[in-house]
Amino acid sequence: MSSELVRKVMTTWDYMPGPRPKNEEEHKRAAEKYGLHPAEYKLYPDDGMWPVGDYPRLPYEPVSLRDPNYPWDCPDDKRNFEEPIHAEINLINEDRTDYGEKPYIGYLQGPLTFWGFVAVYSLLFWIADQYPNFRPVVSIYFYY
Repeated sequence: MSSELVRKVMTTWDYMPGPRPKNEEEHKRAAEKYGLHPAEYKLYPDDGMWPVGDYPRLPYEPVSLRDPNYPWDCPDDKRNFEEPIHAEINLINEDRTDYGEKPYIGYLQGPLTFWGFVAVYSLLFWIADQYPNFRPVVSIYFYY
């Protein structure tokens, strides 16, 4: 194979983060690598908790809050071609817990509704238990 053809083939190693940029020129090159403006390109803190190298620190925006009517390149994931993926996409993906989305039923209204139903059904059971209800039947009659 020619070396030019080998250079054009993309592998998973091409998407791996590189070393952390140390000067302004490497910072601009890393921002260009991820398709971001150098002013938008921010790094994770170098405290040993985020071993992501030069991968950008993206805003913590859940996928479920993105506009569903926007013409995404990949509408199932709501992302565009060559858009960088958040480092914690496994936590903010659409099939996970929604971070920042207002719940349909409030955190106080849900338990109060549940315990309200339990109380009403318990009261109805207690009232009905005082008046036993059974099928009126006679004893079995045997012909001799």
